[in-house]
Amino acid sequence: MQAPLDIRHLDGIAIVTLNRPAVLNAIDRELRLALTEALRALNAEHGVRAIVLTGAGERAFTAGQDLAELAGLDAEGGAEWLRSLGDLYQAIRDLDKGCVVALNGLASGAGLQIAGHADMALAHPDVRLGQPEIDAGLPSVLGPWIMRQAMGLARAQEMSLSARFVTAEACLHYGLVNEIVPRADLVRIAIVRAATIGAKPKMALRLTKQRFRQTTQASWDATVAAGVDLVRQAFATGEPQRVGAAFLARAKTKSRQG
Repeated sequence: MQAPLDIRHLDGIAIVTLNRPAVLNAIDRELRLALTEALRALNAEHGVRAIVLTGAGERAFTAGQDLAELAGLDAEGGAEWLRSLGDLYQAIRDLDKGCVVALNGLASGAGLQIAGHADMALAHPDVRLGQPEIDAGLPSVLGPWIMRQAMGLARAQEMSLSARFVTAEACLHYGLVNEIVPRADLVRIAIVRAATIGAKPKMALRLTKQRFRQTTQASWDATVAAGVDLVRQAFATGEPQRVGAAFLARAKTKSRQG
C-alpha cells in the first residue's frame, strides 16, 4: 500500500511530498494525520534545519479535501474533521524551523491554506490557487482567515464566495505566493530558500517565529472554534454529505466511461 507521504533528507532539509498523485494528492484522514505527525516529529529532529512541502506528480500540490471522506460523516464527525484540519495547520504554525511550500500544481482549499501558513510559498507559472469550500457545501472559515492575513478582507471574501481559481501571477500580486519560478527549478529553488532560513541562528529564528505566532494565536484559536460550530451546523443539514456523494457518483461514472 502506498504511503501517504514521502520524506527524504538533503543536507539538513526535510523534503515532505504529499503522495496521492492518482487523486491529485487530495487530503483524507490518513494523509492529514500523517502530515500533522510528520511535521511535529521533524520539528523535534535535531538534524533537520528546515522543511520543504510539495506534492507528487505534476498536476497538483493538492486538490484539497478528499470529498469521499465527508460523504459518510454526521454532524459530530464533521466537527471532528474540522478540528483535525485545525491541528494540521497548527502543526505548521508551531514549527520552530523554516517551512517553504513548493506549489507544483493546483492548490485548492487545504492546499492554499497549507501554503498560507508556511513561511514562504513558491509556484511555477501554471499553478492556480482557489478556495472552493462553498461549492462542496462547506462553510469557508479557516481558509479566509489565512487569506485575509495576506490579501485583505475584500479579496479573501470575493475568492471564498466565488470559489474561483486564481493564476500564479495574480497570487503573487495578492501576496498568496512569494515567488514564481520555472517549473523545472521549483523544488531546487525551494530547497535553497529553506536552507537560507535554516542557516539563521536557531534561537533567534525560533523566537522570531514564536512572536509571529503569538500575534495571531488568539484570533486563530477563535476561528477554529467558530469553524467547528459552523461545520457542525452544515453537516447537520446533510448538505456536505450530499455534495460529497454526488461528487463520488460523477467520478464513478467518469471512470466507467473512461
